[in-house]
Amino acid sequence: MKDFNNKVAVITGGGSGLGKALAEAAVKRGMKVVLADVNAKALEQTLEALRAQGADVIGEVLDVTAAAAVAALAERTQQHFGPANLVFNNAGVASAGLIWESSDQDWDWLLAVNVKGVANGLRAFTPQMLAAAKGDADYQGCIVNTASLAGVLTGPAMGVYSVSKHAVMAMSECLYHDLSLLTNQVTAAVLSPSYVFVASRFVRFL
Repeated sequence: MKDFNNKVAVITGGGSGLGKALAEAAVKRGMKVVLADVNAKALEQTLEALRAQGADVIGEVLDVTAAAAVAALAERTQQHFGPANLVFNNAGVASAGLIWESSDQDWDWLLAVNVKGVANGLRAFTPQMLAAAKGDADYQGCIVNTASLAGVLTGPAMGVYSVSKHAVMAMSECLYHDLSLLTNQVTAAVLSPSYVFVASRFVRFL
């Protein structure tokens, strides 16, 4: 995408960290922004800060592991702003420890948020974006999934997290290939950060 002005960005995990920085970068480029986060307090603080800058932004408290909630987010986006142009499946969690000591709860939690959360985002937004492309030759869209350097390289005491982020890398590559079968107006990308110092002036959109 070259023109971001008045386009629509959706960001999960948007209340803090990288998600907040992505929101700030989107607003600076004149985008309308939809933020989602499981942390209501962090989300509201970020919404207030963006609105103080004159941003056109709405927010939703939701858990990305709930498919129905993510589908509702896509519908609210469509009704309020129109189809999303950038979707950042950014919400994620981390844990550390020896892989054989990871509990059932560790595996369920990490995979639910980091893998199923991204899958829910793909299912909710991709059909809307494809429909927008079919109806408008000028429409452009991109789905950006946040993986990690841990999705490329493995290291000690990060087993479950690395597994989840390898899955995000695979989903992103599959999405890219699948979309290329249908259109050149909607594509996919993946972010693979290491430890992140977040400042919005350093965020660049693909």
